[in-house]
Amino acid sequence: MLFNMVRINTKLTNHSSTFSIVTEHPELMSKLFVSTEEDHKVGRYTVRIYLQGGWRYITIDDRIPCNSYGTPVFARCADPDEIWVMLLEKAFAKVGGSYISLWAGNKGSEGSALEKITGGFGLRTFEHKNTEECWKKLHSMFANDTDTSSSHVATLSGKFQESQATKNLGLVGNHAYSVIRTVELSGGHKLVQCRNPWGMHEWSGRWGDKSKEWTPDLLREVNQIIGKESELHKTADDGTFFMCFEDFCKYWNTLWPVRIIDKEKCWSKKQVHGKWSNDEVRYVIFDVSQETEVAITLNQSQHLYTFIDNAEPGQVSCRVHPIVNYKLEQELASDYSNSMHLLVNDRVYKPGKYAVVIKSAKAPHRAFAVTLYSKKEIQTSQVLGEEDYFVAIGYNCFEQRTRNPNKEKRFLALNVLQTCQISISIKCDMLKDSYGYISCNNLDNKQFDKSGSCGYDLPKLDETLEKGFYQVKLDTFINNKPPPVLQYDATVRGTSRFELSEFITEEEMQDANYKYLGHVVKTVQAGTFGSAEKLEFKVNVPTATSIYLSLNRNKAANPACFSIYDVSEKEIKASPYTWGEVITMEKTDLKPGNYKLVVFEAKDKGAPSGAFKMLCYSQHALTISK
Repeated sequence: MLFNMVRINTKLTNHSSTFSIVTEHPELMSKLFVSTEEDHKVGRYTVRIYLQGGWRYITIDDRIPCNSYGTPVFARCADPDEIWVMLLEKAFAKVGGSYISLWAGNKGSEGSALEKITGGFGLRTFEHKNTEECWKKLHSMFANDTDTSSSHVATLSGKFQESQATKNLGLVGNHAYSVIRTVELSGGHKLVQCRNPWGMHEWSGRWGDKSKEWTPDLLREVNQIIGKESELHKTADDGTFFMCFEDFCKYWNTLWPVRIIDKEKCWSKKQVHGKWSNDEVRYVIFDVSQETEVAITLNQSQHLYTFIDNAEPGQVSCRVHPIVNYKLEQELASDYSNSMHLLVNDRVYKPGKYAVVIKSAKAPHRAFAVTLYSKKEIQTSQVLGEEDYFVAIGYNCFEQRTRNPNKEKRFLALNVLQTCQISISIKCDMLKDSYGYISCNNLDNKQFDKSGSCGYDLPKLDETLEKGFYQVKLDTFINNKPPPVLQYDATVRGTSRFELSEFITEEEMQDANYKYLGHVVKTVQAGTFGSAEKLEFKVNVPTATSIYLSLNRNKAANPACFSIYDVSEKEIKASPYTWGEVITMEKTDLKPGNYKLVVFEAKDKGAPSGAFKMLCYSQHALTISK
């Protein structure tokens, strides 16, 4: 049986337009009110509403707001003996703290009400167009012969304001309708059956009840498809009508579908609970052993019985990533919203391991629930913090270093003891327009890097690193300038053992590099570039050795290079002219004897670079003098 309603105030309680949809599903209607006849005799009713990922039981009395004439102010049934709409509306008002919380201007409130009534999950808002693809999508939801393992209910929102033209067609502006079913008739006719929850005021355009398009043969065909005697197509003004898909797309622009699967035995439901505060990341890992459809929802907690303005949800982003070789691959889907209820994803997943990544932005301390629905059994973890997540996917080693406000110390020496996956991340309290850069170089100067904009989390670098020594460089910028004072934490994780230094300067990083290569002797020569284009040094090598050279300048005003000559003035090795504050020369083998080392600085556009420090790293002791 359908319970028709009369809307009294169209500016309030938009939920009431949604309530009638549940009457299309008697089994859902019977579960809404769980109180007993004895309770009803004393004016006490208990309503079951789906909130925060589970069913909540809301108890109310039967005192309904009325005007001075004794007429209910908000929604009521057309039959004065039916009070269920008023009671259900009052239960929703109690959850929100006020009838104002049910205000019709809340975008998407109809879909939210459907979720709370049915326990289903809202699919992404369906903004449909008159295309074959959109028809197939809609027909897959609402055709009589669709998959019986789930069902759909939906509300419609029109893109028109009420005018004389729409009144003539029987449509009510700023009003929610429901979708009952879709049918395809002989001749390729695509029709959508809708319902006005008032139980009157029907569409009178093409394929309306009294439309000339309805031939006796098509009436028999549509009633055969519908099947149920109580729902057969009639010409009475009962609020139920058909529209062709073309007109459906013309007058309605938004559909809020909700999928109901709580009652089906062939769906598996897994739910995990967590809590976050500002800007924290949480993870849920799930394993798929057989290809299956999975739908994932997130529900933020809500303080019940408080005024709506005191229960604002936090901004939340949810992303689903495959986990391949210990790292997150390109996201399959994402959602970002300040809604209490989000649909993260609804799609078919192939066998593999996946992570739901949940992050709050400027959210209060709030509990949440993640629910995963699947047609085949899947395995899920609990809600994990960052450290537990990395351990769960195989990162067994962990080191964290804190960088104090010292702009020179921006390097970490990383010694990877065997080939493994390494993850490097930085966290700091920075401005929203900050920018981060992470680079990781091995001794052959092969570079891995990651950069990007950041608010509070800088970019994360995930790479498979072979056994060896690496130079990790971390830079942060605000408005394209290095911040004057900044402290942050760097975290390095690995799937096997590694060694990590504290934060060190660039020169200390060079010392660590060459020490790893066995060049433990460091010889330093300081000087200043003046008007001369080159500086010469004498090098005495008592024992055969190899050397690495580095020129560290206070500023890079001009390009510079090295050259080494033997006693016969024959050039042994030279480096190319290079810009930069640090100029290096690759490994050079020297036999015992005397050599001339020349440092050239080309006179380009800038003044001389000024003071410099030349570093020579060798296996054995040697002397350098001017």
